[in-house]
Amino acid sequence: MPNVCKINIGDKFSKLTAVESIICEKRPRNQWLCRCDCGEETIRSASQLRAEHKNMSCGKCCDDITGKRYGNLVAIRRVGKDKRNNTIWEVLCDCGKFKDIRATNFKGGTTTSCGSCKFNLLNKKFGSLSVIEKLESNAKKQVVWSAQCDCGRLTTATTRNLTSGHKKTCGKCYNDLTGKKFGNLTAIKRTGKLTKDRGVIWLCNCDCGNDKCVAANSLVSGGTKSCGCLFLNYIDSIRNKDKKKGIRLDETLSKDRKHSRRIDLSGKVFGKLTVNYAAERKSGQETLWMCSCSCGNEKIAMTSSLTSFSCRSCGCKKRRGHGGTYKSKLSGAIESYDSHWELIRMKMLDDDSDVVSWTKVHKIKISYDDNYNGIIKQRNYIPDFLIKYKEHTVLEELKGFTFNNATVDAKTIAAEQYCHDNNIEYRFIDAKAFERMVKGKYGKTVRTVIKNAFTDNTSDSCVE
Repeated sequence: MPNVCKINIGDKFSKLTAVESIICEKRPRNQWLCRCDCGEETIRSASQLRAEHKNMSCGKCCDDITGKRYGNLVAIRRVGKDKRNNTIWEVLCDCGKFKDIRATNFKGGTTTSCGSCKFNLLNKKFGSLSVIEKLESNAKKQVVWSAQCDCGRLTTATTRNLTSGHKKTCGKCYNDLTGKKFGNLTAIKRTGKLTKDRGVIWLCNCDCGNDKCVAANSLVSGGTKSCGCLFLNYIDSIRNKDKKKGIRLDETLSKDRKHSRRIDLSGKVFGKLTVNYAAERKSGQETLWMCSCSCGNEKIAMTSSLTSFSCRSCGCKKRRGHGGTYKSKLSGAIESYDSHWELIRMKMLDDDSDVVSWTKVHKIKISYDDNYNGIIKQRNYIPDFLIKYKEHTVLEELKGFTFNNATVDAKTIAAEQYCHDNNIEYRFIDAKAFERMVKGKYGKTVRTVIKNAFTDNTSDSCVE
């Protein structure tokens, strides 16, 4: 049994002094009657007293906080207690008003001001409205303010409408938009037509010379800034940034016999993704493209995801975390690697005089039976490299760290059988074997080679 500190009469625990031990039927544990420094008595268990809290007290007394600041409030004096025995303090707000507040409220940060100064809106500006004076309350007992709009008109608004941003203008200055400019559009005249929401439609002239009918709320809010020419400029900026010599802008004829613009991405390369064809194209929506990843998987991506380069792989690059692309010296092709170990192996193959060619995009899929928790599923296994030497061909698998599980064994058995049937050699390189290969080739460890690979000038061979 561990040694337990016994409590004796007269022992002091912060502000509490043990008076006597009592027996309580509702609380079978050892209870103690304690007297606080303020004179109040309270009951505490032995475990609570042994905890030795720094500010252990009866809970009814309060420290002297006279002169202390809490937000915009400064404690003046203790007033008394409310019905629930909470301490009430008189506080002074920065606006000059006195108010009685519970100590727990302003100590915990629930109350930071008297509440009245928060809604003093005189000389404050909300949108285009500048508050001038305070008027009488309305029928709902809401405070009403008089405000002047930037257009010069006077209007009234409640406190809630101003502070919430519901009312920012007088509501009349947007009635006449003639001659006003919004982005590249200049409002000319009303068309006499209305939107579904009863909004006024204006005829506008764009800087490029075209005319366009736009709703007034779209102009004022900034939702429409041009006739569509800004979109073409955006596409031109993407064309200049594209490293694969541009994105072509086509004009195709839609079903409603109107010309609609779209981007043709067929055959373009974005990171590890190569666009094959348009998987789905609906009127008024973005085109979905079927892409093939360099790892062998397929992915459907939107036009905006590809052109903004936010989608650059099927997800394999994100999972690995150290992926990239490498330009082979032998074939000149751009190969993708999933780890720094594969990048080092690519450079070793380029420097090997016996190697005729090598690639990761060999399209060899080996089926094997994966036994996971007693459930057998047939899966496909794609080895890392297909290497052609002068005298033989090797199918190679590189593991950056040691694996000892049934899945790797099943892959190895299936790959050896496939290579035996196709007269190919299968090579499995684990972490220790790769360390020996790198040490014999460069005389350095793998970590040192990785560090030098990204600090030396490798712009001729690496394509980011």
